[in-house]
Amino acid sequence: MDILDRLVEHDADATRNLLAQCADLSDEQWHQTFAFGQGSLYHTFDHLVGSMEHWTGVMSGVEATVRPLERLRSADAMTQRFEAISPAFISVARKIRDENRLGDMFVDRFTAEPALRTFGACIVHVTTHSMHHRAQVLVMFDLLRIAYDPFAGYAVDEYPLDEE
Repeated sequence: MDILDRLVEHDADATRNLLAQCADLSDEQWHQTFAFGQGSLYHTFDHLVGSMEHWTGVMSGVEATVRPLERLRSADAMTQRFEAISPAFISVARKIRDENRLGDMFVDRFTAEPALRTFGACIVHVTTHSMHHRAQVLVMFDLLRIAYDPFAGYAVDEYPLDEE
């Protein structure tokens, strides 16, 4: 397993674990608003998953298929949406790596002025963007007094310390 595999697999596991911890929340908790970030657990995950959908589409050359009006508002629906895009993101990232295109550039047309980006930087951006919003989710959990595993997504059994 190389560093890209560790990065994208950890990102998926960490997000998956937080979504699993949201499965039993009440609708009120899921949509409770806060004065930071995206404003609620729902909106935070909607933003995180939406970004993953967007950049996976850009990197693969296929427009994202989920439209805002099609988005359902439950934690279960969000988990299903995440489980649809996460393997696609990982697959695109690995394909780009395997084709030795991490340093290749593409035009980002979703900024005020079109900008050149590398595929490698885009992959790192998606994962660090997700990490930033997962940290906001943990603060929301604290404010809602929801117990959580702070190490969710760190599957250390799978990563032996002594690889040869």
